[in-house]
Amino acid sequence: MRVNNLFGGTFLGVILVLVGLAALLRSFNIDIPFGRLIIGLLIIYVGAAILFGGGIIIPDGNTAIFSSTNIRVTDQINDEYSILFGSGVIDLSDIKSDTVRKDIKINTIFGASEILLDSNKSVRMDVSSAFGRASLPDGNIITFGDYKYSNISEKDNNIVNIEVSTVFGSTDIRNVR
Repeated sequence: MRVNNLFGGTFLGVILVLVGLAALLRSFNIDIPFGRLIIGLLIIYVGAAILFGGGIIIPDGNTAIFSSTNIRVTDQINDEYSILFGSGVIDLSDIKSDTVRKDIKINTIFGASEILLDSNKSVRMDVSSAFGRASLPDGNIITFGDYKYSNISEKDNNIVNIEVSTVFGSTDIRNVR
């Protein structure tokens, strides 16, 4: 997820013209409330950007905002996946645990997510929930607080570390194999 440039060329140009007009008109003792005008134009610009240009926040392939998505993770593993005001399935069952070099973070905020794991792969999870619900493969359900889950075998050195956060939403973590 990345933030769109709010102060692009056109909008910044309009603001500079208004500031210049304000300076000129004040020299002739004409007082126009340009502060209110600029704030009003900013609100109109943000509204138009959301309606016609896709909004201020541009989701990438790892984020669902106000939508439903299925994210299948195989070889190209990103460090963060997010579900915001929507729903989604994040399928981690086909990842190769020997290629994972960093922690994977999964966030669910005001939404519903389902995380699919392979029970044959060693996983260590730090799960936290605030005013939400996180259900884990071992049957535990967290509504408020933190929980550590792992299915690590003694012989396995390839461990996938996952950090799951749920805020005002639900996350179901389950094994598919």
